[in-house]
Amino acid sequence: MTRRGREGFILVSVLGALIVLSGLVAAVSYLVRTAVIGAASVRQELSTDVLTRSGIELAGYELFMLRRPAALVNNQRVRMNDGVVTLYVRSEAGRIDLNAASPELLAGLWSSIGAPGGMRPETFAARVIDYRDEDSELSKNGGAEAAEYKAAGPTLQPANAPFEQVDDLQYVLGVPSEAVRALAPVVTVHNPTGKLSAFDASPAVLRALPGGSSLVDRIATLRSRPPQDAEDGLEEALGDAAEFLTLEQKPIAFTVRVEIEREGARRSTDVTLVASRSPDALYFVTDRLERTSR
Repeated sequence: MTRRGREGFILVSVLGALIVLSGLVAAVSYLVRTAVIGAASVRQELSTDVLTRSGIELAGYELFMLRRPAALVNNQRVRMNDGVVTLYVRSEAGRIDLNAASPELLAGLWSSIGAPGGMRPETFAARVIDYRDEDSELSKNGGAEAAEYKAAGPTLQPANAPFEQVDDLQYVLGVPSEAVRALAPVVTVHNPTGKLSAFDASPAVLRALPGGSSLVDRIATLRSRPPQDAEDGLEEALGDAAEFLTLEQKPIAFTVRVEIEREGARRSTDVTLVASRSPDALYFVTDRLERTSR
């Protein structure tokens, strides 16, 4: 009896050892599988990053080195290695700069979106200027400096410095959030000349200029002419709007969306490419935003 019992004990021990070993094998298999999946994920991410950087560099080369117009680079589709890169480009020279726009242009901008919240166009212009300028002198037509902001809320105050990004409009006294969303596609902080490119300005931007909607057809006519002929006829064709426009196509800044398609996945990256003032670089990259979808 004892012998058979001892043999039974040995059998249970062997079974226990086998169970432990099978558990170890399963754990090792899981770790190996996880490592393989992790390595594949890292490889996928690195490959997508390389394609994104290549797309940004391609756009920068064409826009700043070859000086191709944004319209010719826009919608460009290129196959690179095992992925497809699509470029969407818009020139910031076709947008109204919050830091360089004149009071007249700012007022026209506010009128073009229907003067939301009942704020007069002149008041919007005055408050934008008071927000961005360094002094504390109150502008006419309903401007706002520290005292007016404090009266509206204890934590509110003007920056008294240039706008750093378009979203800073939400901090201007009396500007509602829906107005910020409406203005976002037509304003920028990357067009320091204050002049609008007649080749790149959208209909929404042109409606903010003197002459309003009728400018769209006249601009279309100018764009179809050779540059020299268009320059000669600019003031005559556009009247008061001519002072806000330029036919110069100097690369200043561009918003670029680089869309990557690879192995069934898609990722888009938005960047702003701004002309460099240094001779060591053509441009620098700012305002990067990534979106991923499958």
